[in-house]
Amino acid sequence: MDLDFKHLYEKYAPMVYRRCFALLKDESHANDAVHEVFVILMQKKNDIDLRGPSSFFYTVATNVCISLLRKNKTRYSVVDETAVDLVETIACDDRLDEKLGASRVLDWLFNRHPETTKLIAILHFVDGLTLEEVAQEVGMSASGVRKRIYKLRKELQQIDGYPHEKK
Repeated sequence: MDLDFKHLYEKYAPMVYRRCFALLKDESHANDAVHEVFVILMQKKNDIDLRGPSSFFYTVATNVCISLLRKNKTRYSVVDETAVDLVETIACDDRLDEKLGASRVLDWLFNRHPETTKLIAILHFVDGLTLEEVAQEVGMSASGVRKRIYKLRKELQQIDGYPHEKK
């Protein structure tokens, strides 16, 4: 696969940096993580599906940062340790069947929507950004973001076994 690394870096590095900084809480470490994300892209360029580049970069950035946090708990003392512990708890959860089922549902759901919808959901539900902040990140209006989230919720509510009440 022939990738335009310069274009990808210019377009996605700021988003990757924001994600890394949000997780690592340190400019220097966030910059290092950004570079590692793009090194991974270069190393695996033939194996990567970049039909949804925003999701790819967001996911890889998150994984790189989590890996750094696990390896260097003492080095990244500014990071909220409860967040790292929570991520490790989720990753080591023994309820594999439930996780796989949820993963299949999410894959099915997100494959039915534009790639940016997955990014919107992650920014809003995982990172806790407001609708306005998400809109600014993805270059949409807040009402557009609200509509996408509404559509996701409506489709999830139609799936058997999904909790229909709001928590």
